[in-house]
Amino acid sequence: MYNAGVTAPLLLVLGTWSRTALKLDQSTFFNYQGTSTHHLVVVLPIMGLPVGLVVGVGLSTTVLVAAGLGLLGLLTVPLWTRGLGRLLWRQRHAMASGFRDE
Repeated sequence: MYNAGVTAPLLLVLGTWSRTALKLDQSTFFNYQGTSTHHLVVVLPIMGLPVGLVVGVGLSTTVLVAAGLGLLGLLTVPLWTRGLGRLLWRQRHAMASGFRDE
């Protein structure tokens, strides 16, 4: 639930926020196009939260907190998908120019 409700929306927003056009003719082997250190700085604390909770408060509390955050993210899907739609609308020119090779 944590990955579906917390990590997936965060990665969707970060992927939409990227303004750099991808080079579609390059191999995907060890290709980090579309990612940046900003992604790493934002994603690591989100992915590390469950690990830190296990170390700090124990496994059972961590499972409850992670499930609660995931459920909260899933229940608020209508809210964050509207925000994601607005973000996609604002980024449409940057994405289109990437496909047009401008």
